[in-house]
Amino acid sequence: MLTSGCAGRHLPLMFGTSSATAHRRPTVWTEVGLCRRLHRAVLDELSELFQSGH
Repeated sequence: MLTSGCAGRHLPLMFGTSSATAHRRPTVWTEVGLCRRLHRAVLDELSELFQSGH
């Protein structure tokens, strides 16, 4: 999912996750289609806002 940004090993300890988990979660989310569904939901919400004039 990410091609740049903060590597999991650089996440603050207060995030409470290991670097392995920080890598694994987005991978699993992508595999189960969560990223696609979230993207679609955001686009749908924005479309509704623009169509309603807000």
